[in-house]
Amino acid sequence: MFENACYDDAVSRAYYAVFHSLTAALLSKGLSFSSHGQDIGAFNREFIKTNVFPKEFSAVIQTLFDDRQIGDYGIFIKTKKNTALDHLDKAEQLVTAIREFLKIKIKKHQ
Repeated sequence: MFENACYDDAVSRAYYAVFHSLTAALLSKGLSFSSHGQDIGAFNREFIKTNVFPKEFSAVIQTLFDDRQIGDYGIFIKTKKNTALDHLDKAEQLVTAIREFLKIKIKKHQ
């Protein structure tokens, strides 16, 4: 999406990569919710406030959520290339951190 200058779509996909990652982290604790807001709130409560992940992740998640909403539903606002690139970088960092957390958690339970 990014390479084809579809920056709104790239940000949306970055958000969903993060969302599915944080959902997997919550599932590792047996937690599941019915809305994005509930998932994000629970992730903040279970993983950010307990210092499993840095508090900066909370802001990244919220920004991605907000910008995904704009990209998906905003008619007159378009995501700029630099903004999309920044979101992609931060999403990759977050997804990687959650992936590593889950790998460690799985190894402990084997």
